[in-house]
Amino acid sequence: MRFIHIILALGIVILIGCTSQPQVQINSFDECIAAGYPMLKSYPPQCKTPDGKTFVQQKEGIIMNEVDCQLVGGAWTQTPLQRHICKIDNEQQCKQANGSWTPQGKLQQSTCIFTYPDAGKSCTSSDECVGGCLVNQPTDETGICKEDTSIFGCYTFIDGPGICVD
Repeated sequence: MRFIHIILALGIVILIGCTSQPQVQINSFDECIAAGYPMLKSYPPQCKTPDGKTFVQQKEGIIMNEVDCQLVGGAWTQTPLQRHICKIDNEQQCKQANGSWTPQGKLQQSTCIFTYPDAGKSCTSSDECVGGCLVNQPTDETGICKEDTSIFGCYTFIDGPGICVD
């Protein structure tokens, strides 16, 4: 009878050992999301593992979509330059979103400015740039991608009219 108990106990130990899943080592935000762990509603987005580790998604520069904009308390807005930007009216939120809190326009009202990831890149069409392709003269065939989200100043786009905003 004792032999049966030993065999039964050994079988249970083997069964438990075979059914437990191997622990996957999580080392980044992307690995955390891929493993199916929840993304926290924060900016920048974070993912938390069951053992309490938190991984932050690495984001640089400009907020490129409406969802990320809302996560930092901003408003997704179309500018006079016909581009969408994340309008943030709070200095702390601006800095949290990697923006620059900068005085703008004649009234020098502080605004959150983001640098475009393709700033200064050579272009032949505004479709090649996040913020549009700027030229010195309307007849120029190549230009450079707009530097940042500021709407103030005078701009001539390669594929459209010039505009000045004060």
